[in-house]
Amino acid sequence: MIIISVAIALPMSFLSESIIILLFGDGYTASGTILAIHIWSSFFVFMGVATSPWFINENLTHLYLGRTFIEAMINVVLNLLLIPIYAGVGAAIATIISQAFATFFSHAFHAKTQKIFKLQIQSILPF
Repeated sequence: MIIISVAIALPMSFLSESIIILLFGDGYTASGTILAIHIWSSFFVFMGVATSPWFINENLTHLYLGRTFIEAMINVVLNLLLIPIYAGVGAAIATIISQAFATFFSHAFHAKTQKIFKLQIQSILPF
């Protein structure tokens, strides 16, 4: 899942503006930057999807629900802080941060999810 998300996000980071212009025209050129940033949230979305079966198998769906709730709260707060300053780019950054916390960093803090956190780290590291 990590490889797939990077394989999507990396080229999209460089081609986003061209794709936006091709699909929507020159009037939407500025949204290419937002897409180039926002696409990296897919890294954490894919990671979250990959961990879903583990949460079910370990009977930890209540923690999965809590993680999703925390993600939503972080996203709302960050949007309130970042959108007035950075507009759409701020919203994209808020999404990446909230996704990263919910699907990765939050697993480090609970004893029952530290195992999946270690597995996630191993999946990211090349060795």
